[in-house]
Amino acid sequence: MKKLIILFFIILFLSSVFFGCEIEITSSVEKPVPGQTVELTIRVLYEHRRCLINPEDTLFKAKNLQIIKQEEWKKIGSLAIEKKITVKILKANASLEVERTCSKKDLSSGIINFVPTANSASASKKQ
Repeated sequence: MKKLIILFFIILFLSSVFFGCEIEITSSVEKPVPGQTVELTIRVLYEHRRCLINPEDTLFKAKNLQIIKQEEWKKIGSLAIEKKITVKILKANASLEVERTCSKKDLSSGIINFVPTANSASASKKQ
């Protein structure tokens, strides 16, 4: 039983060491088409209570879409921030990747893809 408890704490410790912030991206439109404007909500859930990364240091990598408008980052709760951006889908296979590089946990990223399916696109998220 003692070994099981020690193993549990080792797994708990290692899981906190290897994972950084969680980045969630949601879309206002499930299946946008090229030319359509979409509002995206980016939410960053902090891993550390005192994050050393400024929200403005978050990188946005856009592929086949144009960022039209961005709001300022807003604090939501004690361990999260959120930002809304408006993008225009330029071509099929559009995506937006959001990255934060942490000195303690390396890279955290979130991505949303708009993949064409029979004259439309569907959004998918990957961490």
